[in-house]
Amino acid sequence: MRQNVKIQDATPKSPTPKSPRADFLPPPVEIDADGDSEFMRAVVFVSEETKKGTSRAGQEYQEPLLVLTGREYAAIKFDELHTRICDALRGRGPGAVAQSFPPDGGIQLILSDRRVIIREDHNDKDWNAPR
Repeated sequence: MRQNVKIQDATPKSPTPKSPRADFLPPPVEIDADGDSEFMRAVVFVSEETKKGTSRAGQEYQEPLLVLTGREYAAIKFDELHTRICDALRGRGPGAVAQSFPPDGGIQLILSDRRVIIREDHNDKDWNAPR
């Protein structure tokens, strides 16, 4: 199932360390006299289904896919970031090994457990049962 992933960042100067929101974010980063920093405080990855708002803070996401510090986000290689997001979306399920596009216009997804998922119409959002 395809899911859209959104990125939400937390600026270096928000929230303040004494804010109730501070507990769910990585530690504050150093800021200069203008309130700027080389890195964001946090970068949070969520799916379109991730619920927002907790008893602690309205801005806190419930079960985000991935939370990185700004420094971690700046340093991570794209393939590692992609893998971590895919792992979070997939959960404990098998990983995709290959994808093919047969001449009939469908899509085949080959999983690491050797199952093949076939989608007849690439415009249809529903996958057929694994074969």
